[in-house]
Amino acid sequence: MTPPVFLATKLEECRLSPPELRNDLAAQFHELLNASAFLEALPAFLPPDQASQQRLPDLSSGYPMAWIQAQLDVVDERLPCLPDTSQS
Repeated sequence: MTPPVFLATKLEECRLSPPELRNDLAAQFHELLNASAFLEALPAFLPPDQASQQRLPDLSSGYPMAWIQAQLDVVDERLPCLPDTSQS
């Protein structure tokens, strides 16, 4: 099982958790994705080929946080990475 698939399965399990836990997990991911040391280390976690390394801008943008919040079904005003679509 690849690391992204493993993470996705764990996030799916977390989706069944209470909202407080989901919000806390999202906050922890948010903190990690804003840590300069983590962002500087990201290239080493990707395969060295050009296509994989070209994914870095997407990974260091707000996209991962939005995806994580969507997977966890998070609604938390402290984490404004996802637009509010509840009124659509």
